[in-house]
Amino acid sequence: MYGMRLSLSLVLLFGTVSFSAAVAAEKTWNRVAAARYLDERASLWMERSRPRQKLEQACVSCHTGMPYLLSRAAIDGSLSAPAREFFTDVEARVTGWKDARVWYDVSRGAEKPDQSRGTESVLNALVLSLRDQRASGALSGEAKLALDHMWAEQKDDGKWSWLHFGLGPWESDGSEFWGASLAAVAAMSLRDEVTPPADGLARLRRYLRGGLSGETSLHNRVSLLWAAGTWDGLLSESEVSRLAGAVLEQQRADGGFRLVDLAPWPSKDGSAPHQESDGYATAFFTFVLQQLDEARYATAIARGVSWLQQNQEADGRWETLSPNKDRSKEEAFTRLLASDAATAFAVLVLSAADSALDRATDSNAGGRVQ
Repeated sequence: MYGMRLSLSLVLLFGTVSFSAAVAAEKTWNRVAAARYLDERASLWMERSRPRQKLEQACVSCHTGMPYLLSRAAIDGSLSAPAREFFTDVEARVTGWKDARVWYDVSRGAEKPDQSRGTESVLNALVLSLRDQRASGALSGEAKLALDHMWAEQKDDGKWSWLHFGLGPWESDGSEFWGASLAAVAAMSLRDEVTPPADGLARLRRYLRGGLSGETSLHNRVSLLWAAGTWDGLLSESEVSRLAGAVLEQQRADGGFRLVDLAPWPSKDGSAPHQESDGYATAFFTFVLQQLDEARYATAIARGVSWLQQNQEADGRWETLSPNKDRSKEEAFTRLLASDAATAFAVLVLSAADSALDRATDSNAGGRVQ
């Protein structure tokens, strides 16, 4: 297998990545504040999401729910009360799938029920399979059922219907590619336990490889690297190198990345794109670079880690402004949605970097003559 470590999720949730200790020269981020921010935002999202969509369980959103459920245990190795509550909601949706009301019904558009089912099937499978991978290495009944639902929702062309509200980076033109990449991560997480259907896997592989084209946004092509980190043979060594090179070209002098370089998301209110490095772009791109077991990426990873260490806000979050419109005057509930995803991915990046530092420190101490 080309220098990739197991799966992106295994690497970050278990901390098994083996890049240079120089990636994290010291631990300089506030874990307690990050945990508090994520828990408070997850609780608020559940509180608002249920009545907003007239459902008993919260929507597993791409901006808040999914990143939160992937990252929360990375902070202290356990699940907080809000995380356990959120997972309970997910399990209830999975076990009651046949009769569950969709996130968005036809009142939001004729296509929304199908988009809701496709999106939810992938996100449910992703968060449950990776939770089980981290906790026990064995899939729960709910995770297996979620994977079954996911494959049942796959379309003939290999992708899944995906929610589209004209909002980047997760619900806009081309976001079904992001969704298919997440489906690949879910399917490959513990594939020895549940073998993906051969025909579905073949369709997914054809679809994802079509994303190597420059017509696919950089954000979504980087999500393809995420999928490739879990799927041996999805991409060749040279294809991985080219995609990684496209990432490196976007790293800025301060070590960060910025949303404006990921895709041409049109602003709904005419506001100008933000030109500064931001939390989400930096965390997500560094997150993916961490998965390439190549010394040539260590400097870029270290620069991304350094940017994240230096740019955590006092309340624990990593700031990211919406690429869709100026939300500065909105309440925190909507104003901080992009920062929710940024914070979750930053936690994954920095937790992995800290684990690398701990291993390097232990190794050096073990080699000393006492």
